[in-house]
Amino acid sequence: MRPLQPRIVGLLSLFVLSGWGVALAINWPIDPRTTPHPLGNSYGEYQAYGGTPYLHPGIDVFGDPGQPVYAVKTGYVKAVLTTSADLHWRVAIGDSAGTSACDGWLYAHLDQPTIQVMPGDYVTEGTYLGDLVFWPVANFHHCHFVKIRNVGFPWSSNWAFIANPLDELSDVTDNDPPVFNMVNGGVPFAFFPNNSHAYLPVSSTLSGPIDIIARIDDKIGHLTWQLAPYRITYQVYNDTFSTGPITSVIFTGQLYWEQNVNVVYQDDATYNTYGDYNTRDYYFIVTNTDGDSVIESSDAAAAWHTENFNNGPWWVKVTAYDRGGNVTADSMSVNTANFFTVAGTASPCDGDPDTSGILITAPELPGSPQTPATSHGSFSLAGMTLGRLRLQAAKTGYETKDTVVNVPVGAWSLRLVPNYLVGDCNHDGAWDVLDVVQLIDVIFNGSVNFPVPYWSGDLDRNRVFDILDIVALIDVVFNGAALPVAPVCYP
Repeated sequence: MRPLQPRIVGLLSLFVLSGWGVALAINWPIDPRTTPHPLGNSYGEYQAYGGTPYLHPGIDVFGDPGQPVYAVKTGYVKAVLTTSADLHWRVAIGDSAGTSACDGWLYAHLDQPTIQVMPGDYVTEGTYLGDLVFWPVANFHHCHFVKIRNVGFPWSSNWAFIANPLDELSDVTDNDPPVFNMVNGGVPFAFFPNNSHAYLPVSSTLSGPIDIIARIDDKIGHLTWQLAPYRITYQVYNDTFSTGPITSVIFTGQLYWEQNVNVVYQDDATYNTYGDYNTRDYYFIVTNTDGDSVIESSDAAAAWHTENFNNGPWWVKVTAYDRGGNVTADSMSVNTANFFTVAGTASPCDGDPDTSGILITAPELPGSPQTPATSHGSFSLAGMTLGRLRLQAAKTGYETKDTVVNVPVGAWSLRLVPNYLVGDCNHDGAWDVLDVVQLIDVIFNGSVNFPVPYWSGDLDRNRVFDILDIVALIDVVFNGAALPVAPVCYP
């Protein structure tokens, strides 16, 4: 039996900011306890050792076989157990006694005969717990260390992994910044339609919801073992607009380690994420995020919605951070092009039932694209691009109307204001006998040769063609009566 180590005060007076708030700094679980150690795996890193991939729920602190492991905090031993034979013995120490839920710390891969504590023991910070077991693969001797939470007594191994230890360790000095690696085609990033595996060729024009892949790794104190970075953000910008940056992932707080691996990491025949003893290669889907630190299945629905960006060149920038304060970024220029249909209705505000003569034009676009409205006043202009668009609605006998819409746009409508001569039934610019004949033919003979515009023959404004309109028109043409005036709009 090894003697208990005296409590080391160290840097407990320091505070560190973690994803769960401000906590007292803790020392490392192996000597030297106030000095950073190399890591073999990081929190949230992709892991696959022949079974189902998962997010690594802790950090692996490298040590030597037989090296002592110490408690980082005062507490009560909640569990001493193994999850898989001799290599996986572990000790869990909770912050409080009893069966109520509490936080605690997990120390895994101890040599079982050397473990010196039992469930229920009270331990102080610096208490010797046991020795590191000899790891038979790749000299990977390590203490798996993580903050956990559970309820009851003794704890079973169904605890929650609630925090990255790097958020609370007293010294996380790290001299190795994250590294970006090229993807297929020798470019920094890959692009594909949201949640597909149909990768777009290099220099493709992007449209619709797009996912972005970045290939990033990090090292913490060791030359060989590649880890996942602590935090990743992405940003889309040009000279006049920027999205963010937006947090893609930050490995802090509670980790649902068995879930949603493929929300964070792309893993297919083209971009094959690896995380084992032989190969470490991480392809991050940086757009799968709602901006917070919790990795959820719903995050996969997120994407870069290029349809909300003007067509043209944009810069995509991805930035990777480690917990030691190192930052690395890479960027890439891309082009977007999205096209939309602008649809709506246009109608004269005086109630003219014939709207088929209305012409809709986008006068500021190349070629001034235009389309006629249907007999119901509806129209559509395909191939419009994102942004503010001026539309023009014109009809004989009405004022030409301009309006500005945002593309894409929902239902759009416009009412045209009359600008016709009341009584000029054939729309030739004069009041004469031909107008009287046409109005008589419509009223008494059932002719379909209606006045143009329709209500130009309604001289008394009662919205009916009748003998009173003929009398009024004869009075204008033959007796020099006052000229009727078109209403701005009928009520």
